[in-house]
Amino acid sequence: MIKIAQFQFDEEAGLDSAWSKLMEYHCKLIGANEIMKSTYPDPALFLILTKSLPPAYKATTDAF
Repeated sequence: MIKIAQFQFDEEAGLDSAWSKLMEYHCKLIGANEIMKSTYPDPALFLILTKSLPPAYKATTDAF
């Protein structure tokens, strides 16, 4: 849960990799505790991703 909450975007890895990493953390969280399944739904993970993006991605986030 801490890795999701403190997620840092890696520009070298890119957007797809960042989303995959967040989903991986989410799956591990659910695997550790099934009750946490609804804690981070996709829209919450998406918000975490967009908030971690640097200013260079402003046009991308505005499009969302």
